[in-house]
Amino acid sequence: MALDLLKHLTPLFTAEFAIRPYIEQHFELTYKELLLWCQHENEHVRRLASEGMRPRLPWGGHLKALQQNPQPVFDLLNQLKDDKSKYVQKSVANNLNDISKDNPQRVIDLCREWLKNPTLQRRWIVRHGLRSLIKSGDPAVFPLLGYSEKPAVNVDFELTGKHIRLGEKLEMQISINSKTSQAQELVVDYRVWHVKSNGKTTAKVYKWKNITLLAGESISLKKSHGFLKLTTRQYYGGRHSIEILINGVVHGEASVDLKLD
Repeated sequence: MALDLLKHLTPLFTAEFAIRPYIEQHFELTYKELLLWCQHENEHVRRLASEGMRPRLPWGGHLKALQQNPQPVFDLLNQLKDDKSKYVQKSVANNLNDISKDNPQRVIDLCREWLKNPTLQRRWIVRHGLRSLIKSGDPAVFPLLGYSEKPAVNVDFELTGKHIRLGEKLEMQISINSKTSQAQELVVDYRVWHVKSNGKTTAKVYKWKNITLLAGESISLKKSHGFLKLTTRQYYGGRHSIEILINGVVHGEASVDLKLD
């Protein structure tokens, strides 16, 4: 009765938070109903089937069992991967993005399977569902999105200096030279290994530029990276390594010594 009520209410009010206790406490019964909802004529009901099963729904708590084993979510999303509703597609993509934070390789494998017979809906869902893995520079995702799997390039990477003080900006320049007779689609990122309080390092990937590198072409790019005082990051002095990523693969490295005074 409660599930039937949520099904009728969801076109009027969001219900993904209300359904989660039923998923946690009465999984088999609820899951069976959600699979049926995937075929419902109303896009709000179909969207609820996906949104309610998100393992990391913001403000909704985590569904730990699905974080450990996302296969039930995959089975459900398989029924929605070609849904014509953008409202439903966004939920499916968000669900994949959630799962990728705990099971990245399983999401990559699923997307690869979906793209064997791609539709417009699947392409859109995959691109948006892989956004966290794209942001982190995972090299396995780029071929799925049409980028060169093994970029044939030479990269020269230079920094303006070997030392920088907190509050200053570091100037970076790279030259990317094609080594092939074909055009290549490239995602250029850079990864900074920040020093932590214990002397170890932690990495963060920053976006640079997406480019099409023509056969035999050379492209130069410049960028500033600020070592600025932020409330969201505590800087510690020492050697910071910076890597250039082309489609997730390291193609250059340099380092700078950060001084705090």
